[in-house]
Amino acid sequence: MRAGHGRQGVARALLTGAVEYAVAQHAPAVVGYPVDAGDQRIDRTQASVGLLSWFTDAGFRQVGETGYHVNGRPRVIVRKDL
Repeated sequence: MRAGHGRQGVARALLTGAVEYAVAQHAPAVVGYPVDAGDQRIDRTQASVGLLSWFTDAGFRQVGETGYHVNGRPRVIVRKDL
């Protein structure tokens, strides 16, 4: 998204839409690889893969870590069984 247009819920709405699409396609689960930023704010370019909080709020559970980091913050593996 263009600078100045963040923090309006668009990413969370897109995540909800992706889950709804997966359900409609009879997918057994949805998996993501967001950044665990904890309570820190991170640059929006680093959050392009999503934030762990967005996924956990949408009912995903953390199932592992990728071994990769974004500026010291781990990228994790999340899953939502459908």
